[in-house]
Amino acid sequence: MQPKQAPVSGGSQPCSVVFTFIHGTFARGASWTHDTSPLSSALKGVLPGNVVIEKFLWSGRNRFADRMRAAEDLASFLRQQRSQNEGAAQIVVGHSHGGSVLAYLLAREPQLAKTIAGAAFLATPFIDARPRPDWPLVASITTIALTLCVSAGALALGLFAMIAGSRSMAIVFLVGVIGALLASPGLLIAFARPGAGLGRYNVAQLAESISCSLLPPGRYFFLRTTGDEAASALGAAQFSSWLMARLISAIVRPLGTFRDSPFAMVMAALLVPWGGIIPMITLVDVYYAKARGPIDVAWWATEIAHTVASFYTPAWWLGLMVSAGVCLFAAAVVYCILWIVCCLGCWFTHLSFGRSAFATALFIDLAVDAVPLGEHVLMRAPWSGLPSDGLLHSSPHQSVLGLDALSNWAGSIVRDGVKTTVGPRMATPAET
Repeated sequence: MQPKQAPVSGGSQPCSVVFTFIHGTFARGASWTHDTSPLSSALKGVLPGNVVIEKFLWSGRNRFADRMRAAEDLASFLRQQRSQNEGAAQIVVGHSHGGSVLAYLLAREPQLAKTIAGAAFLATPFIDARPRPDWPLVASITTIALTLCVSAGALALGLFAMIAGSRSMAIVFLVGVIGALLASPGLLIAFARPGAGLGRYNVAQLAESISCSLLPPGRYFFLRTTGDEAASALGAAQFSSWLMARLISAIVRPLGTFRDSPFAMVMAALLVPWGGIIPMITLVDVYYAKARGPIDVAWWATEIAHTVASFYTPAWWLGLMVSAGVCLFAAAVVYCILWIVCCLGCWFTHLSFGRSAFATALFIDLAVDAVPLGEHVLMRAPWSGLPSDGLLHSSPHQSVLGLDALSNWAGSIVRDGVKTTVGPRMATPAET
């Protein structure tokens, strides 16, 4: 999508300052970006010379990819704007995830960031991301869990098809599940290695690409309103994601010890598929033994128990091995279902930050804050004077105190004529 430029004020005289307004999520028609908005009027009232206000339009979808693509379009937009208004100060104002678009631009285009006189962020959530410490093990277990869940699902479908009397469907599902189970030893051994399967993701690069919390030095203004609903929602999503991630880590931790034991891993690779094949073989036997009509679950379960017991006749150790296999397979299926539920829960909470890949929810922790990393000054507008019938998240530009502070900040940039480098100040080793 090409960015659209919409100059709404200007004149024959050269402009002294150019403002670029960036709307937030699902707000392409935001009223605050118009020429008659209180924000536009306040800025024109305090700034000398010819003030030009332009609007940058992007998709407005709540997706990381859309915000990153918009940042690239914004870079081209600002370069063209500078070439058409040489000598004018460029000030960019972003609301909500429009500020996230601006943050991505500042972080990824340091040379262009130096030419921007100031950047204002209105109710912008600054998202930070980091790889989870146990993500290689999470990748391995997720691959195995998906394989076992597919196998268990095919087994269940085969069972239901046979109970319903559909022999052809039952054979198709049983052949598929037997193939999956026979392949599981290789999967267990192959995907237990870090870097295999889902572990091939470059998680550090993935986390860095979606973070927008580290800005270069520059002149920034941060404004939020009391009672910001979107900030509360993202905070709740962050807690839910943290809770799901801790559950996943609790499930993974004992398997990390199990994976370090080659003997235990080989035994599981042999017993788990065998334990799944036993019920299927029994199912086929029962089907042919009772060919006169559909079978029921109770009969099938009884026959499985009889089949397992029959292995104790030739040798007790064989019966013990079969029993262990069936129990391990049942436990593995329950474990994997629990695992997938936790992973899906974590993924759904990440959707509120921006629609992302399944791997983002599994391997990365997300956090949201009111300001980026470092030392910054944040102005929080009070409830008084804000509308009570709409979202407070969408109304920081309607706060009288906020407008005064933003206008004075923009005026100081124009009067100074030189950017003041107020940026992130990270702790030194001596301070930590």
